[in-house]
Amino acid sequence: MSRRSGRHFGTEANAWSWRVTDLLAASDDEHTREVWLRAFTELRAMHHRAFEHHIAQMLTFDGFTVERWSGGAGDLAADVIARLPAPDGRRAIVQCMHVQNQDTTIVSGVIQQVAGTRQLQEADLAFVVTTGRFPKPATASWSSVFS
Repeated sequence: MSRRSGRHFGTEANAWSWRVTDLLAASDDEHTREVWLRAFTELRAMHHRAFEHHIAQMLTFDGFTVERWSGGAGDLAADVIARLPAPDGRRAIVQCMHVQNQDTTIVSGVIQQVAGTRQLQEADLAFVVTTGRFPKPATASWSSVFS
């Protein structure tokens, strides 16, 4: 059981990294830990465009249809726009923040940008996916904007 089982993962900014940390801690299998650590090392080593493409592929794997994948200047804080299939049909925007150093923190302003883009794109869901970390001010910002 997760040490954070009381948290709702859908609204937590660091949910994925916490989940991976929990999986690693729960694993008594050295091979499993090595696979997870190697996967994250590979994600951090990717070019930022390859990382964005990888996230778009993961969304497809999870049942989303990618409507647009075009990160970079002018993307208005939405590297990927995707939609869940009918009857759900919710629209999601994803801002990918790729960094090579896992201790790099993502500033709170990114959350504000994504909140604005969510409204502009009329999206139901908003995600910020990073290989770095969110400091407490950013997670507090996320909670206040998206709760």
